[in-house]
Amino acid sequence: MHNRTITTAALSLTLLAAAVLPATAQERFPDQMVRTPIEEAPFAPLFPGVEAYTLYGGFEQGIPTALLSRTDPGQSMAIPHTHSDGYWGFLIAGRHQHWEMSEPDHGPILTAGSSWYQPADVPHADLCVGPEACINLVIFEERADFIPVQ
Repeated sequence: MHNRTITTAALSLTLLAAAVLPATAQERFPDQMVRTPIEEAPFAPLFPGVEAYTLYGGFEQGIPTALLSRTDPGQSMAIPHTHSDGYWGFLIAGRHQHWEMSEPDHGPILTAGSSWYQPADVPHADLCVGPEACINLVIFEERADFIPVQ
């Protein structure tokens, strides 16, 4: 089981580093209007059942980053993980849970319009409750990274 956890974490980190940075990521403050209909957003695989579209920045680059994540119902990023810096999450669509590993349950079910702030270095996880897909806006004002926790 321990090797499976390490393999899953390594795979997840590899997917994250390779896929969250689509070539179409924009500058943080472009000098002209940018519009991307959700149907045309270039989402890329992040984890099984989870895709991401980088609006600006990128993981493991040490810079501010914003992305949209789209998660299939019943899928999660439940691999316990941390980040070196805190971030804001905003639920645009779906029913979502976000919890810290120290909580006795998975916390409240968040609905569209809900938000959370996740402090740095605190193990946490996420779940798209369903029945529809979840779309989240995630904003790292400092650097964006993903650190699996045993």
